[in-house]
Amino acid sequence: MWHALVLTAGGYGTLVVHELGHLYAGRALGHNALTVTIGLGPAIARFTDAWGTIWTFQLLPVRSACGFIDEPIPQPRLTLKGARPPRAFRSLGLRERAFVLLGGPFANAALACVLILATYIEDPDFTFVRLANTDNGITFLIGSLSAAIALFNLLPIPPLDGGRLVMLAIEALTGNPIDIKSERRLFRLGAIILSVVTLLGALLFFALPSLVLE
Repeated sequence: MWHALVLTAGGYGTLVVHELGHLYAGRALGHNALTVTIGLGPAIARFTDAWGTIWTFQLLPVRSACGFIDEPIPQPRLTLKGARPPRAFRSLGLRERAFVLLGGPFANAALACVLILATYIEDPDFTFVRLANTDNGITFLIGSLSAAIALFNLLPIPPLDGGRLVMLAIEALTGNPIDIKSERRLFRLGAIILSVVTLLGALLFFALPSLVLE
């Protein structure tokens, strides 16, 4: 039971790390996020950080989102403390937007490397057989989950980071950005696909502790 709780907390943690990657990449460019949402379902906690970003934690740790200015749904501007007003996301250069989009997967990949490396430093003989009921097993699982989140978000499906990067590539090749209406349609289609994947992921996530850790 304890390991299942730790794994669930780790699930939230990997999503937080992912959004922090996006958030700090954006802030480095003077572009803050209005909202960060962690999870799916009813809200269980909400707070506003020192930069004015509203964080919301929801019940199921199976998705996350960083709501920057000039997303498909128009949002008001937000000024960083001690900084000039941020530019709209679509007004950033291609490299700047790619930098922000890659921030999340990079943060997850870095976390995965640290946790998996820590597992083998602590136990050089660690194997998958030792996943069950061991602290190293939990560390390895959370690291693997973080790696999976990084790879999943690089899939070329809007509104995932990979899908957005494909849209940037199209813009770079054609010299014209995809218009807002087309972007919204792509996002809706991608959202349907991801809803199915998210549901399956939620079932797998909560089944995993009973399958592996008992």
